[in-house]
Amino acid sequence: DFERFGVHLEGAVRDEMTGLVGFIQQAGHVYMMNAIDRSKTGQVVVDVGAMGAEREERAGRTSFSLPAGVFTPVSTSTADRKGTNALVASGDSNVCSGLLAHCDSEVVRKAAFRAYHAYPAENAELVDQIVKARYRVAEIMGYRSFGGYQLDGFSLAGMPGAVEAFLTGMNGSIRGGVEAEMGVLEAFKARVTGGGGRVEAWDREWATNGTLAEQRTVDGSDERLHRLVRVSGFVSGMSALLTEAMGLRLVSVPLGPGEAWASGIGKVLVVNDADGETYGTIYLDLLQRPGKFGGAALFTLRCGRRLSNGEYQLPKVALVANISTSSAADGYLSFGDLETLCHEFGHAMHSVLSRTELQHLSGTRGPQDIIEVPSHVFERFASDRRALSLMVEHSGGDPSIVDDQLIGVLESRRRHCAATKLQKTVHTCLLDQYMHGEGVLGSDFGSKRDIERFMRAHGASGSNDELTAFPPLRFTHLVGYAGNYYAYLFANCIAAEVWDGGGGRGEGTWPSRALMRDTMLQTGGSIPAKAYVQELVGADGLVDVDGGCFPRHDAFLAKLGLTTTT
Repeated sequence: DFERFGVHLEGAVRDEMTGLVGFIQQAGHVYMMNAIDRSKTGQVVVDVGAMGAEREERAGRTSFSLPAGVFTPVSTSTADRKGTNALVASGDSNVCSGLLAHCDSEVVRKAAFRAYHAYPAENAELVDQIVKARYRVAEIMGYRSFGGYQLDGFSLAGMPGAVEAFLTGMNGSIRGGVEAEMGVLEAFKARVTGGGGRVEAWDREWATNGTLAEQRTVDGSDERLHRLVRVSGFVSGMSALLTEAMGLRLVSVPLGPGEAWASGIGKVLVVNDADGETYGTIYLDLLQRPGKFGGAALFTLRCGRRLSNGEYQLPKVALVANISTSSAADGYLSFGDLETLCHEFGHAMHSVLSRTELQHLSGTRGPQDIIEVPSHVFERFASDRRALSLMVEHSGGDPSIVDDQLIGVLESRRRHCAATKLQKTVHTCLLDQYMHGEGVLGSDFGSKRDIERFMRAHGASGSNDELTAFPPLRFTHLVGYAGNYYAYLFANCIAAEVWDGGGGRGEGTWPSRALMRDTMLQTGGSIPAKAYVQELVGADGLVDVDGGCFPRHDAFLAKLGLTTTT
């Protein structure tokens, strides 16, 4: 790490490197803060006249209403729209996302889409400055691009060419699936609006959710799906699963004085079920509260390492989530929350079971494109019949609820518009690579014309607004991943191979304890990435290209019901 940040440099170039690294960190922080600052995220401005015309066009068909408490009427001078009345909503990301996902008015969705991709305006300049500063860091270190600098010597991919081959290959494999799904979404839009079925960028989330809602009406399993695992019994359920899968259990213990940072924090020890040996500590901060960190994540509080006296320092981690208070009051986790907690427990087990000599290689301190593998493997437990039955039973529920119909519902929802959703991720990964590639200093780099040209080259379809709406001014992964956004897809593909065993493992048969504990978790980040993955999936699970490699995507796409055609 010292060498990667120029410890060996001297004089002015060393000073320049120090300044660049500091600037990138500071600019990234400002970028992140801008993305959540409501004073900078603009407004969703809806033309009342246009919305009225839309209602008239839909006469006799499905009408629409606006969500309560979101919009406020404004004068023409406030909205700066001469001769029209307008409604205004906050351009906050949650508001925009909600409107794009659920509002039946295309006029409103289009306004939300434009607001989301126009603000915070300051981030456009910051993105340009950050990627150019990163390029200069790579140049000082002797690399042709920041992407090459990021991947060399540490990652699984090894070279940008390997990432590009992986992404373009996956993009080609799902193109037929995208076309088929777009036909379904277009038909849905035509049914609802009575007009043309062309699905624009601002229609995709809405149409995807709308067709899923129709599917839910048919299968009727929504209530059962979200009443599986009790919030209060989650630790017991996860403990039973860990015992069955890896011979471990969770033991709840009291907190010491001043040990918790808020009320409602739990503390569990991970112990060997056979002899009671303790492997580490997990703090559980699961429920929402005002001012709390959003989303879900695992925070390492203390790494595992070998001490000078020969003893092993046991790791401590904090699993932080945001389960809604309504879910807690109802007593059950939503299925989405259950999946999230399983994912984060994969990270927790990686950190707790790691037994590296050095703390810098402990747990998730490894190459970016493999550290998500355990979390994605654990996420599979949430929809596995045997695992789900265990968690339901030991959390206080009736395991018979996990029947063929419920598993079928989970499978169909996983596959619903899977190609369309995956294509969006692939295109974002490709753009992340492009932004950290060799063309950063080009005069046209990052312009609307440049991005449109790039997206069309990779088969993106839709309106010009969609094609030119990058870089997203709220794409916060730009800061943390920096040319590594593809890592989630790598991990998904590897996890699919680990779980499915190349297609040879039957339903309810999990990866072996030895594979999960000894190979996947215990090694932390101490094994070179390629050797680590080959131990997990075999040498034929990787494709060598351009001095690097990438995982095969067949098992991952098969799980989504997608064929690997080009």
